[in-house]
Amino acid sequence: MLCLKQIEGRTYNPSLQPEKVLLKPTVTRFGRSDQHSDVVIDSSVSPLMISRLHAVVYFEDGNFRIDCKGLNGLLVNKTMQSSAILCDGDEIVFGGAGVKTKQGQWVPACDSELVYVFKQEARGNTEETGSLGEGTSDGRVRRRSKRKQPVSTTEELSGPSKKKNKSKVKSKEVIEEEKRIDTQENEASKEEERSKKCWLI
Repeated sequence: MLCLKQIEGRTYNPSLQPEKVLLKPTVTRFGRSDQHSDVVIDSSVSPLMISRLHAVVYFEDGNFRIDCKGLNGLLVNKTMQSSAILCDGDEIVFGGAGVKTKQGQWVPACDSELVYVFKQEARGNTEETGSLGEGTSDGRVRRRSKRKQPVSTTEELSGPSKKKNKSKVKSKEVIEEEKRIDTQENEASKEEERSKKCWLI
């Protein structure tokens, strides 16, 4: 679970900065686009700081691993990371590092209000598995509506070996889907650049 760490003096919009995010036992995607992400996050401070698909959290071999897909980076415990295994109490900051920050560089302060603390859930706690964006003031869940509900973490870990093989196949499917999304994003970015150039002429 990721819990929002509110910074004093900042205002928060629960639809863009959910208070709690329960991570799925497969893959959870974060970004500003509800078409590319399971959990919609965005910055009120800097509107384009978060990419359409900014980060992906995978559940593999009993651990949660976060991978950065966004241009403005991801900080784990104030260090710029492209990928990290999450441990209980880790602080994650989406965006705010900037494009010039190098991998492994320590960043004592950043502009992003999207600061979350990772809390390891007990293995037997499957009651809330699959719900995302909990704690929003309007009670809505910001994610794609056509997404299937995941298998609980307990079932996935203790189920027959056939289920484990299926989850590996799903991971490959997810990777293919991410490649397709990245291609679409690149094409959309190129199209935006072309249209900007047309307006400038």
